Amino acid sequence: MKSIHYILITFSVILLFSNCEEEVISPGNPTNPTGLPNYFIVDCDTMQVDITFTGTNFFNEDDGSYFTIDGVQDWNHMCSQYIDEPAMIAAGLTYIDIWTSTVVPIEYGSRAELKYDASDPTNPMLEIDLTNDDSPGNIYRDYFSLSLEIQDINSKSPNTPYTILKEDIWFGNVMVYNQYYQMECIITFDIIDVPNKKFEGEIGITFFPILDYYDPITGLPHYRDYPSGTTFPFTADVDFKFICRP
Repeated sequence: MKSIHYILITFSVILLFSNCEEEVISPGNPTNPTGLPNYFIVDCDTMQVDITFTGTNFFNEDDGSYFTIDGVQDWNHMCSQYIDEPAMIAAGLTYIDIWTSTVVPIEYGSRAELKYDASDPTNPMLEIDLTNDDSPGNIYRDYFSLSLEIQDINSKSPNTPYTILKEDIWFGNVMVYNQYYQMECIITFDIIDVPNKKFEGEIGITFFPILDYYDPITGLPHYRDYPSGTTFPFTADVDFKFICRP
């Protein structure tokens, strides 16, 4: 399996400021030297996501150029990370020192969660949200966001491909560079461990233009307009490893 998988543990604004209220001045505040160490610990065992795009060609409205995101980009590889609080305390720092410094790494809102239904609590749904931003869910994202719901996860078998047809996925569940697309997914789990909330596998995604409607006279399909030069279909391979949040 490729070494790819996203995620991360984001810190709420409430937590951030509740931890900052007790100490207003510290070695990193307010001068905030550029040499402030990185107090984040990377945890690729809890969550890791890697994405590889193929066949992309997008138009840049800012400068009229075309660009591709094929291969590895700086946001394609994501791991869980958290602040090393003991090291911060030992250094006399607060959260505000870290978040206002120049060395804070990108936080990602990707996560996985098991959701149970009272009608059949023995067979939960696995919800996966992937994003290059710091907020989970299929909210508007600049680079990439994807939300998937895998029903009846206990009925799925490792090493057996599971297809979700594009007709069964709402187009708002995926965004790439400011555009929504229709997609079809083939998911293959390497590990399905519901009791320990651990899942590993690969997702093969094929992106299509969104079908708006069929002409009532000709019966021909009409697709959403995309910037000139956008190629279809394009694909993405996602390797993921999650230990679901509590």
